[in-house]
Amino acid sequence: KVKDYVRGTVTTSEAKDAEKLLGEFQKSDHPVGTPKVFLDTPTPTGFRTIIQNFKAPNGHIGEIQFTTHEMLDAKKKIGDGMYNQLRSLYAKAKAEGRMDLTAKEIKQEKKLVDKMTAIYDRAYAAGNRRLASSKETTSPSLSADA
Repeated sequence: KVKDYVRGTVTTSEAKDAEKLLGEFQKSDHPVGTPKVFLDTPTPTGFRTIIQNFKAPNGHIGEIQFTTHEMLDAKKKIGDGMYNQLRSLYAKAKAEGRMDLTAKEIKQEKKLVDKMTAIYDRAYAAGNRRLASSKETTSPSLSADA
């Protein structure tokens, strides 16, 4: 079942900027429903983003995500492939008429989720290090030697 025909991502340097952009977007006539905010508390796979559905001028429903550069980079390089593997596990169970995963599939699911969480945690930490480093180098000096 297709929920959105159009999907886009806006990246920012900081998570707080993603929240600001969401606020600006919500002032338009296009948002549909309540945004899903996964910044302080990530998705079950560790991804940090804000998801907002919107209604396009032609009436189609789309999705826009607001996230940081590091999170999108990790998603594109590694996360998407693992997420597709995870979705395949669920699709297989559904196609076979099962509500639950097998013991083997549960182990595969856990392994994928653990890997994805570690990847996204590293991306989040890298973004925080980048921000801390840029703030150190751009902040005015308050020392007596300056």
